[in-house]
Amino acid sequence: MKRILLFLICACFTIVANAQSNVDSSIIYVQIPPKMKINDKIFVVNKTPNLIVHMVVALPNEEGSMESLGSSSYITPNKTVEIASFDNNGLKKLRGKTIAVKAKGIKTSIEIQGKRVNVLDVDNQKFNVEMVNSLKNEDFLYDFKTIIYEANHDLYIELHSKGKNSIMDF
Repeated sequence: MKRILLFLICACFTIVANAQSNVDSSIIYVQIPPKMKINDKIFVVNKTPNLIVHMVVALPNEEGSMESLGSSSYITPNKTVEIASFDNNGLKKLRGKTIAVKAKGIKTSIEIQGKRVNVLDVDNQKFNVEMVNSLKNEDFLYDFKTIIYEANHDLYIELHSKGKNSIMDF
């Protein structure tokens, strides 16, 4: 009996380890408190020193797929963007649920046409899709953390630097 129990425990650990290895580590899962008074809109606040090229907020379902709640592109540092609006207090359905957040940022200093430039200087000249497509994979960041809160019955998701792309790394 002990051997069977030990075998089952080992099998469970193996299944969990394999399931976790298939998870996209750049997706941040955030639990919305059940009593959070959210009703109407979702906002994203970029509290990083990085340009956020694209970000998505989604609701995971039981099958493992995601239902998009909203997205935005080209969010500059310290900018707040509305990414979704719900009629009839439709945002209430998120209370007590887990949402998924994924953000793709650009490092603060990148190489464009053989020249090192500050991304925020480029942004003033309208950072475009062609510029993003010319970047290398190592110019992009996915390592962010989030803070959520409610204001005026809206959900705010703040993106913060994490790890080596800290606000103090310049």
